Amino acid sequence: EDIKYVGKDDGEKKANVLRNIAKKYDRVAFIDDDMRNINAVRNSGIKTKAGENIRTVIAAKLTEKDLEDLK
Repeated sequence: EDIKYVGKDDGEKKANVLRNIAKKYDRVAFIDDDMRNINAVRNSGIKTKAGENIRTVIAAKLTEKDLEDLK
């Protein structure tokens, strides 16, 4: 079944999904690899059930060298 999400772009669609999730939970984290989506969620003003902002994390592709440098 093809699910349709409401929104003009990916960021808005994801924010709308998160808005529904945030109504149910005290803490919500959003992880994405596209800064446009991260910013859309940050700028949406969505609050969790506990009144907190949604935590956002940018995911990046790490190379083997990046992982070694983190040690």
